[in-house]
Amino acid sequence: MVSHQTVEAPPNERLFYLTLISNLLKFHSMDWQFWQREAASLRQQLQDLHKSNRRLIGEELSDLTVKDLQGLEKRVEMSLCSIRKTKEKILRDEIAELNRKGYLVHNENIELHKKANLVYQENIELNNKVREASGSSGGTTKASIIPFVFTVAEDEEELVHLQLCHPQPQGDRT
Repeated sequence: MVSHQTVEAPPNERLFYLTLISNLLKFHSMDWQFWQREAASLRQQLQDLHKSNRRLIGEELSDLTVKDLQGLEKRVEMSLCSIRKTKEKILRDEIAELNRKGYLVHNENIELHKKANLVYQENIELNNKVREASGSSGGTTKASIIPFVFTVAEDEEELVHLQLCHPQPQGDRT
């Protein structure tokens, strides 16, 4: 039979372990209390944010003073101004990009018209050669040439330029 003997720790060591355990329990309790306070604080912040958001969209305004309403109105106006500036910047950027693409398409269109006119000239020359080889008399007739006319404005000022304009206020229509 195996006998278990308990060995007692010296008094200093026992005191050390008891103090250690006591401190751990205190820290655990303090840690738990800290997180409890932190959760309560975060819950309150969330409720305040929801309340503020509801007020920003015009709900739950009845308990506000005139001063509070004026402050809220100023915040909404500043937000609206910021939103409008951002929107206008995005629109200006989009317009600039569309103008750039329009310029590229215009240049490509000019090049295509030049190529089409070259093909047209080659077609006239080939028709003349065919007529000469077949012994036709005279020059080209309108019936022998397929009509093909392009007019291209090569002037860059004829491009459409878009830009952002503020709406003009309209007078009363009463």
